Amino acid sequence: MNKFKLVNFLICFLFIILFFLILNLIFSSYKFNSITPNDMEVKLPLLIFL
Repeated sequence: MNKFKLVNFLICFLFIILFFLILNLIFSSYKFNSITPNDMEVKLPLLIFL
């Protein structure tokens, strides 16, 4: 049961990270109409801290 809860938590955590990544991609594409590597370098550390 504990292992199952841990796996469930990890899957939820991964989905949350993916959700933030997709949101960032959408917002940056709206703002700049193109995603530059520089933008990703700035945003990835922010995501890691979240």
